Amino acid sequence: MIPLKLSVKNFMCYRDDVPALHFDSIHVACLCGDNGHGKTALLDAITWALWGVARATPTGTGSINALRMADLMHMGQTDMSVELDFTASDQLYRVVRRHTVGVRGKNSRTTLELQIATDDGGETFRSISRNTVRETGIRISEILNMDFKTFVNTAYLAQGQADLFTTSTPTERKKCLAEVLDLSYYQRLSDDANTRSRSLRSDMQQALTAINLHSEETARKPEYEQRLAAVNAAIAETTPQAASQRKQVECLRAEVQRLQSLQTEFATLEQRVKSAQADARTLRQRVVADEGRADNYRKTIANAPQIVQGYDALQSAQSEIARLDTALSQKSSLDSRRAALAQAIALQEERISSTRRTLRQRISAELEPRANRLTQIKEQQEALLQRHATLAKQSGAVERQRKDAAGIDTSIRTLTQDNERLMAQMQDTRRKFDMLEQGDAICPLCNQPLGADGQQHLRAEYQRTGVESKAAYSENAIRIDALTNKGKRAAAEVAALEAKHNSSSRALAAEDANLKRDEQDSLQAQEDLAAARTALTDTERALKDKAFAQNERNELAGLETTIAALEYDAEAHQQVRKNVSELRQFDAAHHALNEAQANLPAVDEALHTTRQMLAERQADIEAANERMSALTQDLESLPSLTTALSAAVSQSEQLADELRRAEIERGVLESNISRCEDLEKQISALRQEHKRLARDKSIYDELTVAFGKNGIQALVIESAIPQLQDDANAILGRVTDNRMSLKLELDESTSERLEIRIGDELGTRDYLTFSGGEAFRINFALRIALSRLLARRSGAPLPVLFIDEGFGSQDRSGQERLTEAIQSIQDEFEKIIVITHIEQMKEAFPVRIEVRKSERGSTFAVV
Repeated sequence: MIPLKLSVKNFMCYRDDVPALHFDSIHVACLCGDNGHGKTALLDAITWALWGVARATPTGTGSINALRMADLMHMGQTDMSVELDFTASDQLYRVVRRHTVGVRGKNSRTTLELQIATDDGGETFRSISRNTVRETGIRISEILNMDFKTFVNTAYLAQGQADLFTTSTPTERKKCLAEVLDLSYYQRLSDDANTRSRSLRSDMQQALTAINLHSEETARKPEYEQRLAAVNAAIAETTPQAASQRKQVECLRAEVQRLQSLQTEFATLEQRVKSAQADARTLRQRVVADEGRADNYRKTIANAPQIVQGYDALQSAQSEIARLDTALSQKSSLDSRRAALAQAIALQEERISSTRRTLRQRISAELEPRANRLTQIKEQQEALLQRHATLAKQSGAVERQRKDAAGIDTSIRTLTQDNERLMAQMQDTRRKFDMLEQGDAICPLCNQPLGADGQQHLRAEYQRTGVESKAAYSENAIRIDALTNKGKRAAAEVAALEAKHNSSSRALAAEDANLKRDEQDSLQAQEDLAAARTALTDTERALKDKAFAQNERNELAGLETTIAALEYDAEAHQQVRKNVSELRQFDAAHHALNEAQANLPAVDEALHTTRQMLAERQADIEAANERMSALTQDLESLPSLTTALSAAVSQSEQLADELRRAEIERGVLESNISRCEDLEKQISALRQEHKRLARDKSIYDELTVAFGKNGIQALVIESAIPQLQDDANAILGRVTDNRMSLKLELDESTSERLEIRIGDELGTRDYLTFSGGEAFRINFALRIALSRLLARRSGAPLPVLFIDEGFGSQDRSGQERLTEAIQSIQDEFEKIIVITHIEQMKEAFPVRIEVRKSERGSTFAVV
């Protein structure tokens, strides 16, 4: 992984106005600045963007603790982000990690986006992120071919963690070395081979189970063949018996069907006789009814003269009653209109009378009093003008009081400014006086040292000036207090006078407006009074002369004439109604006469037809009874034949069932025998498959062991340890002038522990007995050796090396040796970034990234 560009926002000590850090032109650089200004935070930003971990610290068990997400965000902010462009395997990538905090710290959310460049210039990217943050993080580790722990054990000598590999447990060291050598690839092969072996074992078990099940089935084949022979013999015996029985059933069924047809005919004849008998009864009833109707029609026709005379009298009476009904209806309508007109005339007279009363009341109670107030209003307006003049004189007194209060405020401001000047003068005098007390005082005029007399003279002068200024300051303060109290009283008096003046002014304005409104009202009342008196005179004249409702009066006179012309007599009307009631019986009699004259010929014709139909029904009944007597003799043998047919059918069905069951059983047996033959072939194939699976499982078992920890992985580690040891000793000898060396050993018992033995001119000692400077050199040598081993694994130059502090534990000679060591290995790395705050170390690097801190947060500049 080679970083190219880093952009941060609100990350740790950095805010949102930090420039991007470009690594593309940097080979070896020093990241410098004061402690706490944010040097290590830039490397934390890289690890947080890639793995979501920052400022990792080792624990006693060799595991890693990391800062909480809340500790990474700049104080007071609600979001942070880091964007990193880097290359891996000659491909340009971009990773962006963001974290936001919700209201009151709830609903925090982290997003991670991985992008790949789509052009050579790195101008456009497309997303290759997975579904979740965790899955995307796994994808990043796959691209880098390392996780965070491998990174801090090889390429990153973190602040205070240079001994992370050395102080880890031997088991943790072995695990770290395995990750550097990418032995996880062989472990994945071992796991895959083991998984395949388990799958083959399951397939073998399934094959054995199938063989056992199929063998149980094929063992019954002789039983199936023996039973099939018996079934074939039974079918051969039963088949002719069933055919003979079916023929007998067909003969009996034909005879029974013939007799059943005759039985159906008998039932039909029986039903026909019943229907003919019912028709005969109906026809007899119809003959009786028609004979009665014909007799009634003849009697009605015999009384025709009396019926016609009575009906004519009824028609005459009904015409007269219709005329009288019309006259009554017209008279009722005219009477209603006459009453409405009389009511309308009375309403208009009452309305005019009400208007006269209203006018009289308004003139006496309202208009005359309002019109008579005009003289009184004029007198009140004259008095109001005199009160306005008095108020204008009071306004001048208020203005004089206001000017006096303003003068007091001006005096207070002048005295306050004078006191501020005196306070500054006293402070300056005090400062000069204190300078005289410090020893070798300087003359403020000539800038020459003052002698004892000069100092005494100035001291007395400063004391006098200070006393005078303080006295003047106190006198001004007393005057300010007095003027302030006086100003408050004056302001209160002005406010009271203004309030009284404003209240009086508002009262006069309101009274003036009321008088003007009353004056206008009185003038308007005089005009309204004249109009009301004229209206009252017109109203009284109309009532006296009846000069209203002329149209209604004329229409009422016309109605009286029309009603008289109707000549309606209520008694005559009642007598005509009585006559109509007495003659109404002739209306029904006349209708019956017309019906009898019209229907009598048709009734006689229908009576003749009905008598003929009755004779035909009697003949049909006699013929049907004769046929039914003949059928009764043939149907006597039907019950015995039906019983015989049922017995024959039952026996035939029994034989057919036996034959059908035998044929079904034969089919099942033949199918079972055929299945046994197929299973015998499958058993042979399964045994061959079981042998093949066993052979493949043996191969995968061997591969599981070969690719496991005790196979190829152990051989790779054993071959890598001497090279790692030689590289570390070469660097350690360079930085210690060949005074120290180390030895890496695998535990002979388990090969799961990697021990470190360190020796110097005094012999082999434990790592913890070496000083801080010596320990850092040991750690430095091991880290560089691990980085070289990591490069050999990938077959490419070492990508990047970060060294965070550690130089403070070295003396000047040690610092120079470490610097020389870094310079000697710089060609082996794409980039080397060294973090330090030691001034003399900065000059040894061609490029410096200087970090500084301000009120807006930290920032940096490349020099």
